[in-house]
Amino acid sequence: NRVLINEINQNHESKVPDNLSRNVGLIKELNNNIRRVAQLYSDLSTSFTKSIDVSSEGDSSGAVKSEEKSSHKRHRPDL
Repeated sequence: NRVLINEINQNHESKVPDNLSRNVGLIKELNNNIRRVAQLYSDLSTSFTKSIDVSSEGDSSGAVKSEEKSSHKRHRPDL
């Protein structure tokens, strides 16, 4: 993206018509790249949030499960 931005800036500063028209495609490419990066960060954030939710659910349900297990244990008669 940095290379694209530099080329776009150079083309803009040159004021050469061919360079300026080339910028249209370069700017579209840059916009698509930025859109892709934003989507990746969004996906990463969603994935992280889900993993935190699952982790915290595991902690609370783990406590419940251990309580359930202890209430369902079979007791041996004392000898």
